[in-house]
Amino acid sequence: MDDRAAGPRKPLLPPEIWRDARRRASEVASEAGARTSLLIHHIEYGARHLSPLQLLAEATAASEGGPGLHHLLDFIEDDIVDVFRCVAIGAASLVPGPDWKENADPPEVQAEARLLARYLWIGAAAAQQEGIPADVRHAFAAALTAMVRWDEELVQLIDEIAENELLPAAGE
Repeated sequence: MDDRAAGPRKPLLPPEIWRDARRRASEVASEAGARTSLLIHHIEYGARHLSPLQLLAEATAASEGGPGLHHLLDFIEDDIVDVFRCVAIGAASLVPGPDWKENADPPEVQAEARLLARYLWIGAAAAQQEGIPADVRHAFAAALTAMVRWDEELVQLIDEIAENELLPAAGE
């Protein structure tokens, strides 16, 4: 391990965007406020469970293993982390505030959440290959276990918010 104890190079939740989304969610009243708070908490749950995987990928030297490990570490950083960040940024845009109806894209956030779930399953399967260190295998298993229904729950939550007309309809 090195100086990365302070946190990941690329935060899962972009700080300014996320602080603003949390603030806006706290200002939303009634049912809309409750739903947007659930949305914020759901994304934060995902970040808590993916962060150890991300930090492990950043701290593990690719030279410790063969090409399979190198590709898996790149997959974590370049695919899983990037897709989660897209989900988080998209979810932040679903929280009511200035220009939110123009920026909100519920179907896109749902599609990215489903893609993240596929990536976690693919990564967990790849982590079982020979030459992958046990700590990487265990980190994938823990992330997958914690997130096994996360995407479905997020999609359902966004649908509920949309049904209550708290979000713009697709194409608005």
